[in-house]
Amino acid sequence: MRWNFEEEYGSAEFAAYEWTYWHESGEPLDDRPEKILVPLDRSLKGANRVLEIAEGLLKPGGEGILLHVILPSSPRIVDLGYVPARELEKHERSRAATYLNYFAERLNSDRCRWRGEVVVARSVADGIAEVAARENVDLVAMYTHNRNGLTKWLKGSVSDRVRRYVSTEVRIVRAAEFAPAQ
Repeated sequence: MRWNFEEEYGSAEFAAYEWTYWHESGEPLDDRPEKILVPLDRSLKGANRVLEIAEGLLKPGGEGILLHVILPSSPRIVDLGYVPARELEKHERSRAATYLNYFAERLNSDRCRWRGEVVVARSVADGIAEVAARENVDLVAMYTHNRNGLTKWLKGSVSDRVRRYVSTEVRIVRAAEFAPAQ
């Protein structure tokens, strides 16, 4: 399945080419990122799109980190009784790890290595910034749902906050780019 992102790159190969510069001798100098962080929120459409681009940008031999941020849980009363916060968090971690491992297994190759990581943080942007700093990534590649108006005002924009919090480059894939090519 291919998505239309002709406006910015034209193809995954061109996205990789954008990061390749030439020496005076004519030999290619591959200046693509060696370590990329890709935060995912369990949206299949968004994940497929941003991973296609990130895979093209990652330098051969590089490492990709797929990240899911979990917010701290509070204990809950459900039909069957009381569920402690640590049990809810354990369940959420397991679900997130399964999701991330699905993509990591699909992306792993002789060319590059991908792994999943699940963290608990007080906000999604804080979790992304924490992992980006700890792992010393060269690029954060993420997608946005393009919320606007009242929804953006109420929920805020994770991608805007991440851009403010991290010291490395952040590439944003917009929801409008998810549409199939016409």
